[in-house]
Amino acid sequence: EKTTHYIGGYARAAITPLTDINITQFLTTLRQGKKLSSLPVIGCTVSKKYQTLLDPLGLKYTKRES
Repeated sequence: EKTTHYIGGYARAAITPLTDINITQFLTTLRQGKKLSSLPVIGCTVSKKYQTLLDPLGLKYTKRES
């Protein structure tokens, strides 16, 4: 059985070249079984399937009329 241990982003704001991400500490915390605060998913391009999962109410991703 597989379990998802973390869902979220890697920084509190949009990632830029100046964003400090300590991925080693992030992974160590997960491996130790400690909980992490979920961070927002910002600026990620996602498929329609995942847009529905991430935003079931359609507040962020709206359907465009063609």
